Amino acid sequence: MAQLERRQKRASDPLKSTPPTRAELAAAAASVISARVRLGKVLLPPRAGDVSTARHDVKRAEADLETTLGGTPEARADAILIAEQSVELAQARLDRILAPPHPADIAVAEAEVQKAEADLEALVRSDRTQPVTKKEIDAATAAIKAARLKLERLLAPPGAADVTAARVELERARVELRRIQAGPSHAALEAARQAVDAANARLEQLLSPALASDVSSARLDVRRAEADLAVLRQRRRYTSASDIELARLKVRDIELAQLKVEAAEARLSSALAAAGPLTVRAPRRGTITALLTTLGAHVDPPTSMVAMADLERLEVRVDLSEFDIARVKRGQSATVSVDALGGQSFRGDVLFAALAGTNTSGVVTFPVQVGLADAPGLKPGMNVSVRIVVANRRNVLQLPLEAVTQEGGEATVTVLRRSDQPISRTVKLGLANNKSVEIVKGLRAGERVVLEESGGGGGE
Repeated sequence: MAQLERRQKRASDPLKSTPPTRAELAAAAASVISARVRLGKVLLPPRAGDVSTARHDVKRAEADLETTLGGTPEARADAILIAEQSVELAQARLDRILAPPHPADIAVAEAEVQKAEADLEALVRSDRTQPVTKKEIDAATAAIKAARLKLERLLAPPGAADVTAARVELERARVELRRIQAGPSHAALEAARQAVDAANARLEQLLSPALASDVSSARLDVRRAEADLAVLRQRRRYTSASDIELARLKVRDIELAQLKVEAAEARLSSALAAAGPLTVRAPRRGTITALLTTLGAHVDPPTSMVAMADLERLEVRVDLSEFDIARVKRGQSATVSVDALGGQSFRGDVLFAALAGTNTSGVVTFPVQVGLADAPGLKPGMNVSVRIVVANRRNVLQLPLEAVTQEGGEATVTVLRRSDQPISRTVKLGLANNKSVEIVKGLRAGERVVLEESGGGGGE
């Protein structure tokens, strides 16, 4: 049994194979050089050009994200103006196609027909000495046909294809206008942010030192290529069966065994390196919200395996009235309250405020997006209340709204004198919310002010 096993091992001995050709030796030598070059690239620092390109990609991705968020108010206003002009031009083109021909155009076309017919008749009745040629008759006849065709096209109803194309163009322009007015979609923002993350990851990979696993894999590739080349060179020394048998007796078993071990280690390293791409890694941080495949199912690169959401960067979309949107700007702080979490509040910032409103059943609203940096417990789809701080004043004199009367653009309050006699006094108002209003001028702290609900009260 032991003897049979030894014969089987000798039969698989690489030295008993046929001598290698020059092409095989050249290919093996080229593999060694290629493996050493790859190892050198792994060990060398990144090239300045690659780093510069990666930094440029980061800046470009950040600029694209800024553009997706809306850019400057002037740029958004220009984009809306251009979209509105496109709608007007498409509507004008459709109106021209559907409108009946102008009487002046019809008169000109009829005159051209009459002139062409008159020219032909004059040509036939011509008393010139030379006879009229067939070429002249054909030219005059063609002119009549062209004039009549122009008149028929002018009087004919518009073609269905032209009307359909004009209506499609008009609808496309309207859709583009609504898209610009509504602001960027959540998917567009996510795509722009993913592009920024990917560009930063690429730059970080270039600036970071080589991974130990990459260096080890490259070195094992070199050893494997060198081992393959050594086996081929050893086989080349023997050209006949007697030479092979003689060489097998002379070659030291320890050296041959060591060569086999190195080759096996190289193959194992290659197999371990090939197993690395089988691990699917997320392109960015997030939480898996849905599993889109099952265990053992076949997948390929275009197949989506999971659905992810970045729960650390949630956004709230709220529609404001035309009275509130005038004071809302990008970058203002906001407070988001969640009833489902016991009224817990989270801090946020205004990411986007639409410059154009959306008309829904006669009600005009302006979409606003508020970003949340840290909102533990908050989940997509929850109902929230948003409070945007448009201005902030401290240590000011304020009164309840019901204490102030406004009429004819003038604000007044009723103040109680020391003798409890009421007197009306004009005041200047400042900031206000849904409960109180700031008194800028006309009232001092400590004076008593009459409230309409209770008939009297104290003011601050």
